[in-house]
Amino acid sequence: MELMESTNEKIDIIEAIEEKLKLTHIEELNIALSDIRKGLSSNDLIDAIESTYEFNLQKFEEVKKIKELSIAKRKKFLKMISYVERLGLEDTNTLSTILTSAAILSIYDNEPEKLKDENLYLLSSAFISIPLKNYELYKGLVDDELLDNICSKSSNYFEMRNICYDLLDYCELTESKDRNDLKSIVSKYGSENINRIK
Repeated sequence: MELMESTNEKIDIIEAIEEKLKLTHIEELNIALSDIRKGLSSNDLIDAIESTYEFNLQKFEEVKKIKELSIAKRKKFLKMISYVERLGLEDTNTLSTILTSAAILSIYDNEPEKLKDENLYLLSSAFISIPLKNYELYKGLVDDELLDNICSKSSNYFEMRNICYDLLDYCELTESKDRNDLKSIVSKYGSENINRIK
């Protein structure tokens, strides 16, 4: 996706993200329309693309707030762009993850900028489909020790993310933000739990 290269050309990173958001949306729509014409997909795909685009536009509002945040948060956001782009994900996934990391940095006041890059990436990936209005429910997950514990349970990224999903469910059901509760849950994960959440 190469957003970081845009900054070298003196193009504002926020403008570059906005442009990429629009271009990715147009590309996805064109591919979907072509598939529909060929009978390979249904109109539901268009609805899903539009829904994702609207969701990402909401997150982009948080990106626009980045300039108003602390220097540490701004630096962390730039580091996350670089980190995520190096992963070689599809443009849509890269963009969604970057937008979600901006939302986490913007919304939370419990020092998400101090998270390790890999932990903020894991959290951003798990939060991609979470509505911004619900972020407060999951504040307890913004914790390096907790996220390190999750990473220690498996070397498989998808399994780590599934543990995050289980914690998101727990926070939603119990409305608990207590990190000790969450750490206790993670400590119980073993091979039998990992197999369950595959």
